[in-house]
Parts: sequence; structure tokens; C-alpha cells
Amino acid sequence: MTIQQVADQVKLTPAAVLQIAGLPADSPPDVSLKTMEGVNDEELKERLKEHFAADPQTASPAPAPVPSNPEEIKGSMTLKDVAAGYGLDAAAILEKAGWPADTDPTVPLKEAGAAIGRETSDIRTAVKALLSQEK
Repeated sequence: MTIQQVADQVKLTPAAVLQIAGLPADSPPDVSLKTMEGVNDEELKERLKEHFAADPQTASPAPAPVPSNPEEIKGSMTLKDVAAGYGLDAAAILEKAGWPADTDPTVPLKEAGAAIGRETSDIRTAVKALLSQEK
């Protein structure tokens, strides 16, 4: 995930995210956070939570951050968060994964999959396939 992707998710400018994170203003917005020296993505997430807790007026219902690598999608994530985080349509993910179209996008993937006898890995594979189609 990049600064730009975080900014898009939390509906702030990249400059605001950099400021909240305590990063230099000239930090590149399109470089993966995991490769930026001195950046801890969990620490960034906590700082953003603190920011929105201190100033609820700026908070918007933002999806949870998703990993930059779809292989790291976890069963605790929701379809809604995964779709928003990767900029994909939830219905397209479900279709590609072979999951029912009426799967609840707000429950954790592990729970949703268990209810239909499927695995979170189906969603990972679908997300990877859809992302590769966009390139």
C-alpha cells in the first residue's frame, strides 16, 4: 500500500497523511510503505486512528487498509474492505472467485467462506486475476 492509496481510503490528501504519519513532505506518494525506510505501516494505522479519534469531523467510514500483496489478504478482512482497498468491484471479485453474488460484503471473508464451504484463498486468487487484467 502506498501513501496515495492510504490517502484515497481515508479521504485525505497525501500531504495530510504524510503530516499525520510524521513523514517528510517530499516522501513519494506512489512507493509501497513496506519499502519506505523508517515507515512502520502499523504505526501509521495507529496514528491515523488517533487523528480521527481526536477530530471526528474529518473521519469518514474508511475501509481497513489492505496489504499491497493480495497474497496477504486475511480471512479477518471483509469483501467490502478488499474491494475498496484494491479499487475493484465487489461483484466482480465474487464472480471471479466463484462465490454467490449475494455474499454479505460486510462479514469477514473467513466467516462468509465457511458459510458456503469456500476459502479466503478463492478471494485472493480472484483479486490477483482482476488486478492483472487491469495492467
